Amino acid sequence: MSNYTTKMVATMDDRSPITRAIADDLAAEFGLPVRSVISKAVLLGLYQKTEKRTASRTTKVEMVKAIETALQGETLDGLEGASMRSLSALLMSIS
Repeated sequence: MSNYTTKMVATMDDRSPITRAIADDLAAEFGLPVRSVISKAVLLGLYQKTEKRTASRTTKVEMVKAIETALQGETLDGLEGASMRSLSALLMSIS
């Protein structure tokens, strides 16, 4: 037997796409755990996962290229094995 009535499912369908904030509201309204509401929304294909924003970090390869540019085109093969801290200090000292 399901914890969800047809009226509850219709409410979820009306408020779709279901995000975490909407799931919190529906859980309070239905008197059910948030995880249950999210699971039901996923099962019904109504849940929309939030996209994580990732800050673009400088990679070692990019850092080595910046150092090569600062040194006017010197080839620095193998420098990618150095730590980011060392590469950053090197770039700061030559810029």
